[in-house]
Amino acid sequence: MDMKMIFGIAMFAILATAVFAAEDASTAQLTDPTGSLTGSALAEAKCRVDFVLAVLDAAAAEEIYAQHMATLTGDITHLEEYAQANDLRAFNGYRGSTYVDHMKDAWNAVREAKANRNQTAEEKETLRSEYNAALETYNTCNAGAIGGFATAKISRYEYVVSNYEEKIQQLKNKIDTTGLEALLANAKQEIIEPLKALVSSTSATPHGIREAVGSYCLMDGCQGGATTGVNFHLEEKYNIEKMGAVMQELQLKVNAANLGTDKGKNVRDNLALMAEHIDNAKNAVDSAGNLELTSEQKKAVMSYLEQASGLAKQIIAALGGSG
Repeated sequence: MDMKMIFGIAMFAILATAVFAAEDASTAQLTDPTGSLTGSALAEAKCRVDFVLAVLDAAAAEEIYAQHMATLTGDITHLEEYAQANDLRAFNGYRGSTYVDHMKDAWNAVREAKANRNQTAEEKETLRSEYNAALETYNTCNAGAIGGFATAKISRYEYVVSNYEEKIQQLKNKIDTTGLEALLANAKQEIIEPLKALVSSTSATPHGIREAVGSYCLMDGCQGGATTGVNFHLEEKYNIEKMGAVMQELQLKVNAANLGTDKGKNVRDNLALMAEHIDNAKNAVDSAGNLELTSEQKKAVMSYLEQASGLAKQIIAALGGSG
């Protein structure tokens, strides 16, 4: 295997880093209670560090190898600390920026060492053999890490859905939860089950599993758009559906209440405005389709729901004084 192919494989692995990020870690729902997700991502990061250092050791001068070994070993130490603390945001942030930059630097050092080194035919053959051995070790290591990460991601998705199911149970005596239950059923059908099927397939390859993991996101984080990435936006959809159910319950109470003319008009106007805000929030999510929600879209959805919530409080206050 020549140096160009080795370098190409290395850069592909670097660009695939996003697949191993803990999706939308700013979302409180997406926790990693067992540490299995960050643990698998950490294992994959170690595979790639071992790979580049093995190649660098064969191709570059000792001092260059030592420099990058110290840097990358430090990166792994930082990632281990974040994983142990279950700090998903810090883990993702460091892995997606500093770690990736250092990996690129190391592979650039490999390329420069190869370009600046005059080798005999025998030396080239020795290097080729060392590259192939390093690549074989990496492929074995990486396959295990990818499989572990995929399994951990599925488990976390199931954990998240289970948490939402518990929330719905607590709401059953307050609002109609039919829509919320249907939403979770859709999440399982559109995200969890397809991901499970692809990962557990007997024909699944590490590359195929990597693509599957990066193609089905319960919240946001999958890239590629409508053809290769499915972002379900569960958090936003759940909050919108819940607010809609609250509005329906308030509508029933308003219809049954003995409100005066002026108060009745004000309450019904607030209900209409509340419905408008909920529709606007839904339209903002629907407009993204399978794409990731932008920060502006997320802010818009949050703003609409906050306004709807404020109106709900006003309606509840008015109903409290209707008797």
